[in-house]
Amino acid sequence: MNASADNSEHSALHMEKTLARLDPESFINPRHLRPSKLQFSEPRSFNFNLKSHDMFSVRGPSIRASLPTLSKRIPCPSTNRSFSLLNNHTLTPHHKPAHHRRPITSKTHLSLHRHYSAKSSADTLIEEINDQYAVARDEFEISTEETEKQSIYAQADRDAAREELDKLKEMYEKALQGSDGEEIRSRIGGRIRELDHAVQALEESATEH
Repeated sequence: MNASADNSEHSALHMEKTLARLDPESFINPRHLRPSKLQFSEPRSFNFNLKSHDMFSVRGPSIRASLPTLSKRIPCPSTNRSFSLLNNHTLTPHHKPAHHRRPITSKTHLSLHRHYSAKSSADTLIEEINDQYAVARDEFEISTEETEKQSIYAQADRDAAREELDKLKEMYEKALQGSDGEEIRSRIGGRIRELDHAVQALEESATEH
């Protein structure tokens, strides 16, 4: 027990002598440095052209800790509102007041009304006759095609063409009896006569065969 105590006391005295010979200011472990003791050799000539990897490679814990804080302090306005933030106002569409808008005039409505009111009774009758003329002509073309092919539907198609032609001629003859008869005759009489002759010729050619 005495030998062990003597060894411990001897080791403690040896450690105290060793530490006494060392200068506390001449040996500082860099890993024990606090952030507040970090110093830069040239604080006034800091290079602002540092690249991103150089900037973030600084090993000082205080600098690394301050980077997130700086990023939070810098406002990053959104792209669509940058102009309004810089100018301290919000962009709004420029709408003209109601009293500055040009009122919609009824000129177009009046012109259309005048156009339809100026339409004569002959124009109305001719439009109706033209509609029936288009139907009769379609039936004539179909019957002509079926007759040339000598199909089993040729006779029925010729009968349909004759029926529509008779309706057309009836409307036309009735229109000629009115006050606008001469105008109607001069405007559409020739086409109706041509279609009538064509249907008759088709019927005659079918009976010959």
